[in-house]
Amino acid sequence: MKKTIFILLFIFLVGGVAYCKDYLTYHAYINTAEKHLVNKEFDSCFYYYDKAFDEFEFVFVKDPFIAAEAALKHSDWNRLVKYLIKGAQNGLRTDCLNVDVFDALKSLSIYATVHNDMDTAYEAYTKKHATNEALAAEWLQRYDLLLDAQQIGTSSELETRITDDVKYAKDILKKSGFPAEKMLGSMNCEDMANYSAIAVLLSYDCWMAENHEALWEAVKRGELLPKEFAAMCEAELNNEKTKNFHAVYNKACYIKLKPWGINFGIYSYVPENRYAEINALRAKYVICDVETDIKKKQLEKTGEYKFNFGKWRPRIDYH
Repeated sequence: MKKTIFILLFIFLVGGVAYCKDYLTYHAYINTAEKHLVNKEFDSCFYYYDKAFDEFEFVFVKDPFIAAEAALKHSDWNRLVKYLIKGAQNGLRTDCLNVDVFDALKSLSIYATVHNDMDTAYEAYTKKHATNEALAAEWLQRYDLLLDAQQIGTSSELETRITDDVKYAKDILKKSGFPAEKMLGSMNCEDMANYSAIAVLLSYDCWMAENHEALWEAVKRGELLPKEFAAMCEAELNNEKTKNFHAVYNKACYIKLKPWGINFGIYSYVPENRYAEINALRAKYVICDVETDIKKKQLEKTGEYKFNFGKWRPRIDYH
């Protein structure tokens, strides 16, 4: 007993909170929370949001943002503050609250305190992740250079540009992890993520085919959202229809990637008679089911919630 207490005390004093590392668990919590949210089962919704935010140090800023929306609508002020601070600790800025879904917050007596606490938490976040800004700027520059090569460069120049970007990305993936939100920080309030590297790498036909396993490990480490992973798979499989966008179209990569799943229902329309098939694939990759995505979109259309962010955020289109 004494030995056990000593070990627990040592962990607390040296490491603080012992956070969980397996982000498939995190995404399962978030999926379950959102499923309860869209069905207005708030007690269960908050239970899974609490587990996600308590057990994981890094969280994707869209998640505490959405959780805070639910807490505000349910008048759960303690959780509202908790979720917004958790968001700020991971890069959520106060100006991101300047949207219709948070109008009611500004009339509350706690707003000034929440605003100040978020600013303090965000300032600590920027100091802790001081290198994020430079890395993010570098990938934005690479994206601009890729656009120039696509629009005004020769085929050879485009191929050279893509080859350099892919080599650089592979080196980073091997040494530090995938360059997305966890590494680069959230781009802005519109995107609530960082898609600069993803946008660059989608120009290479074989990115997912060559790096499928390594990128799934990146998902497990919290460096990519499962939906981002699936969207890159789906986009690469659709390259057969957009060959002119690429310097070289590689049929072999399409054939290699195809067995891993063609349609996650991220970009493509899915008829109702295929929901079970798509949901089975989504479950394998810890993505919420189609029905939850449909309900999320319906709630977003009514203005009750904001679930999707930015032009690179995968969106669904069901009729």
